[in-house]
Amino acid sequence: MKHQEWQWNDSLITNHELVDYQHKILFSVINDLVRACDMSEDEPNGLLVEVALDALLKYAGYHFKEEEEVMIANNFKDLSLHQEQHKNFVKVMLEYKSRFDKNENIADELLTFMQKWLVDHIMTRDKEAMKACVQ
Repeated sequence: MKHQEWQWNDSLITNHELVDYQHKILFSVINDLVRACDMSEDEPNGLLVEVALDALLKYAGYHFKEEEEVMIANNFKDLSLHQEQHKNFVKVMLEYKSRFDKNENIADELLTFMQKWLVDHIMTRDKEAMKACVQ
């Protein structure tokens, strides 16, 4: 099954230059995973998917840390809630990684989860947080 690559659009802009830049990179890393899944349909747990999934986990962790530092620097009142959301995302992603490591074909489920969670998170939580941080 071919998966749709993620397209950045202006509705995702948070108006914080660093955060928006990193979100665009995050979309690029996700698209690497999408392409790896599509190229590896016969071997859904192959090296291409593993490398792309590992890169996504590492970049998401880096981005969340950077985003939280922006919030800390701006005394964002809902920081702990935002951090908890990030932790929950990482927890779910690590569960997917564990299933992947056990040779489960997780591509469709993983990409659906990420699309729903990340786009919703950026459109609501990140926009709200960055609005408070750039004023």
